[in-house]
Amino acid sequence: MLYTDTVYTVTVNVLTPLVPLPTDSMWAVEIFDGNALASNTNDAQTVGFRLVDILTLRVQANRAPPRAEIQAEVIVDPKNWRPTLLLLIAPPGFNFT
Repeated sequence: MLYTDTVYTVTVNVLTPLVPLPTDSMWAVEIFDGNALASNTNDAQTVGFRLVDILTLRVQANRAPPRAEIQAEVIVDPKNWRPTLLLLIAPPGFNFT
């Protein structure tokens, strides 16, 4: 039971790298009220969810002779996201005109 006028600390341990499916990671939620042991916990039974989605980005050009200026097309599949900004950073020696 949680009480009013009590300061609680909530700790959430999350493992996100190299976990392909959200269901491969369980979340542990613990609530501390100042004592050594947690007053509440979900015992790591909360199923994980995707924090970061993998977006598909493809660059294609009709031709690409060395050291030439070419037209290229950047194709991004935002999936269910609605991004408002795409930042492309050219490798050293490249120039986006």
